[in-house]
Amino acid sequence: MKKVVFLFFMGLVLFTGCSVKRTEGLSHSEKFAAEYSVDEDNPFEYTTIDEILYIFEHGSGIVFFGDSDSEWCLICTEVLNEALVEQEVSLVYYYNPKDIQGKNTKEYQQLMKILEKNMEEEDSDGISSPDVYFIQDGKIMAHSNDTIPASDRLDEALINQNKKKLKKKYLELIAQYKNEKKCTNNC
Repeated sequence: MKKVVFLFFMGLVLFTGCSVKRTEGLSHSEKFAAEYSVDEDNPFEYTTIDEILYIFEHGSGIVFFGDSDSEWCLICTEVLNEALVEQEVSLVYYYNPKDIQGKNTKEYQQLMKILEKNMEEEDSDGISSPDVYFIQDGKIMAHSNDTIPASDRLDEALINQNKKKLKKKYLELIAQYKNEKKCTNNC
């Protein structure tokens, strides 16, 4: 009996140990690929909250708030990544807001103050994921926190038509951002 219990626990340890995503020593894109199940050739770079605040206040770039624990976020990230690769975007700043959300830190309050004018009423309690911001010289040019329409069953909501609509929106926002960026630099 002791042998059976021992084997059961060993099997459990091996099984759970194999399912953990190992990200130590990986590049940003490799880590993101492991976390979100996208290709390693992706433009996502892990960013600190201080870097995010700087971009929103003074910088330029595409900022993506995501949470790999959310099925909706995983699927929308796949669609966003396809659009980014298609538009040849080389850098997207990634931050998971759950790291500070609910802790009400000074940085979180500062970020909420910046984002509040772009939030939907139902998001007023925090940053939603996925959420994409297009920022030029410290000004938010565009924003999308659209997801694929919700339903009781996740697989029903993810029909190709809805994925195509979301990808089309992402492609339009990226093109608009790139055109505005060119105009700012060359106009």
